[in-house]
Amino acid sequence: MSVPFAESDPDIVAFIEKVQLSADQINGSIAKMNERKVGAEVVAREFLKANPQVWKAWVPSDVAAKVSTALK
Repeated sequence: MSVPFAESDPDIVAFIEKVQLSADQINGSIAKMNERKVGAEVVAREFLKANPQVWKAWVPSDVAAKVSTALK
């Protein structure tokens, strides 16, 4: 990550620092996209719906509430 980016977008940097995905999760997502011929947005939405306990640790509670509402 470049210094100018980190300095200009500290909220995004804070988010990126919290995101933790295992190699299995990443590889599984890529495999789903290839097998089903769907884009990352489809697989990402499915991940968010299936794993709220994971991603809610990455964002403030107000953001988590908005994302949860948008996923319904």
